[in-house]
Formats: sequence, C-alpha cells, structure tokens
Amino acid sequence: MANTSISQLKDNNFLMHSKGVEKRLEYIGNNIWLLSIGENKLKNFRDGSFKSIRFNNLREVELEYPEWKGISLMCSSEKEHNKPYPSHSIARTMS
Repeated sequence: MANTSISQLKDNNFLMHSKGVEKRLEYIGNNIWLLSIGENKLKNFRDGSFKSIRFNNLREVELEYPEWKGISLMCSSEKEHNKPYPSHSIARTMS
C-alpha cells in the first residue's frame, strides 16, 4: 500500500506525489482544470515524462485518475472554486 495525500497550495492549485511522480491540478478558468504530471522541464517535455491534460470538471479527474478521488470534496462547489472546505489536505492509503 502506498500513502498519497492531496495538498492545497493556493485557492485553485493542488499538489500530490503518487508513485514518486509530482502531479499538480489547477483551475485555469472557464470550467477548465489542468492536470500536470511530472516535473515541468524542457528535458521532460522532450522525453515524454511531462504531460498536461485538460478536464471540464473535478469528477472527470477523479474518474480518470483514481488517486485524485476526494478532490471534489476539497471545493465547496464546482462553480465556486475559491471556497475550499476548512480541511486543506486529504490523506489516504491506496492499495
């Protein structure tokens, strides 16, 4: 089992390390969430170890990337992205 946790960096910016890989999720506006996987460096773009994926809502993120399950609970509403719940970190055990 591996421990993963979601940390809130800013109002609309979240970070997780899963299987040794950094994953960032950020709301960029117009109902678009951007998931960045890997470290954002030119070398990583070239070798394919960094990618960014756009999602229309947090439920899509949770369905496609199960390690992000619970991220929608950190925001009080998908229309009010700036109002996170008082708990700014979710820790859980993944199998």
